Amino acid sequence: DLSSGKQKEHTEKFMAVCSYIHEHCTEDLCLDDIAFLAGFSKYHFTRLFKNFTGVSFYKYLNKKRIEHAEKLLVDPQLSITEVALQSGFSSLSAFIRMFKLIKDCTPTEFRNLYEG
Repeated sequence: DLSSGKQKEHTEKFMAVCSYIHEHCTEDLCLDDIAFLAGFSKYHFTRLFKNFTGVSFYKYLNKKRIEHAEKLLVDPQLSITEVALQSGFSSLSAFIRMFKLIKDCTPTEFRNLYEG
């Protein structure tokens, strides 16, 4: 069956893409590059990625970056700005906004939960 073969191929591709994003989330990743890496046009990739993960590429990427940031925030030696930059965010404000959106608290509030 042609469609199940295609499905299997897409599943393998998107498992590899998700793995790549997980390993490289702190780098400057963009949709065009990842779509190219997967061998799709960015429009086709966007649709397939959302079908596969249930979220958009950038939402997925930001979730991975926030997960990375959570691990760094446990270290009180790192400033919030350092955590933001080491997690792949280009600015502190973008990091704080995204962190609050995903975690429902600021990075500082999150850190304080672990200091008590």
